[in-house]
Amino acid sequence: FNFANATWVIADNIEIKGMTNQQNGFQEVGGSNVRATENYFHGWSHAGSSNNVGFVAMCGTGSMFDHNVMDGSDSTQNTMNGVFGSCAGTIQYNYFNYMVSGILGSVDNVNNNIVQNSVTSADGDHCNGIFTFGPQSGKTLYVYNNITRGMQCSGGVNFWLVGNSGGCVGCSRFAYNNIIDASAVSGNVFNIGGHPSARNTGTYTVEHNTIIANTRTT
Repeated sequence: FNFANATWVIADNIEIKGMTNQQNGFQEVGGSNVRATENYFHGWSHAGSSNNVGFVAMCGTGSMFDHNVMDGSDSTQNTMNGVFGSCAGTIQYNYFNYMVSGILGSVDNVNNNIVQNSVTSADGDHCNGIFTFGPQSGKTLYVYNNITRGMQCSGGVNFWLVGNSGGCVGCSRFAYNNIIDASAVSGNVFNIGGHPSARNTGTYTVEHNTIIANTRTT
């Protein structure tokens, strides 16, 4: 579904299956105030090796992606992301299961989501739970009341607050009341800020998060 330059559109209660890794689910370019709610994505497959797509991508300001289920338990699993690239607005009350990454992009508000069983991509890229690049619109990012658990790839990131924004100078980022249940095989558990060259200065407020570090077995 491509909502290019659209405003005030609602996509509600749609079952979407049979997607491939060359398709986005809901893509909004140049629009605003689009909502996708109570949709069910499942049964996807991959062609080739790339996974650079998502079930929601390029959301405009005022948009909302909420109460959706993205469940790859009946799919090839290793070729889709939940939220990909950039997504302004609010991402809340979604269920992401058996995909490469739950959240992978620049976002504004991510709350009350469950991300579990992230897997390695078909092209070999590591998985992620919640990986926020930085604020998509404005200079404030909120990530709260989310659960990440059961990551199934090594070298990935369970939770990353502002990892790839390209320099968000003077921004404010908040991460609170999240639960990170790190599996024994997962990589980094909780990253804050990007690489020094990204120049992500400003204020980071990180409080009341719970980290469960399961013992690595080798």
